[in-house]
Amino acid sequence: MRHSPSSAARGFTLVELLAVIGIIAVMATVIGVSLGGGNASASLGSSQRIAAGVFQSARSIAVLKQTQTKVVVYESGDTGIDPGKYLRFLQVIYKTTDSSGADVWVAANAGTYLPQGVYYVPRTGGFDSSVLTIASETATGGAMTSDNVTFRPVEGSTVSVRVTGYVYEFDSNGLSNNNGDTVVFAAGTVSGYDGTTGAPRLTFDNQYAVTGFYIRKTGSVILADFDDLNNI
Repeated sequence: MRHSPSSAARGFTLVELLAVIGIIAVMATVIGVSLGGGNASASLGSSQRIAAGVFQSARSIAVLKQTQTKVVVYESGDTGIDPGKYLRFLQVIYKTTDSSGADVWVAANAGTYLPQGVYYVPRTGGFDSSVLTIASETATGGAMTSDNVTFRPVEGSTVSVRVTGYVYEFDSNGLSNNNGDTVVFAAGTVSGYDGTTGAPRLTFDNQYAVTGFYIRKTGSVILADFDDLNNI
């Protein structure tokens, strides 16, 4: 005796297939949005790790060479502002002596860029969508201003370069001279350039797209997120 196939055995109806296709389309859209939004998060996370590595490198070099070191966040150089390096290029320099016995500063490496679209934030207050101002809070509440630093590209060189930037210092024991300071990075966009200085005009599209860390007296860093950084 034959039995007619049940509705379960007949497979999907056209309506069911359309419903499944619709669900897949919605899921694909959601996943696409998540991945798109994740790009900024990934860049910020990378920036935090890269910068923390640079600071720890400066600390290690100070201890190994028993000398002072500095992390310089570029603002401008000998030839003016390089938009590609502006507030997103970090370099470690250390103190040594040249052949004449004079104290000189020398680059410890070629320098490191933050991921595209992420910038160091010189800041005076909370995060908003305004153009960044050139100032930065420190643990003591004073404004951290940019400074001029002269150093040689490689040890043994007699040629020096001059950079204006934000400087964080370590002593010969690897201890930080910026104990308690915050180092902050944010996802930003360039909306034109200053006609006088040539500096990019940086704006924030997302006030929550920030990351960074605190510097401890020991020279180590404590990673921080938006909630931490927005309440200092």
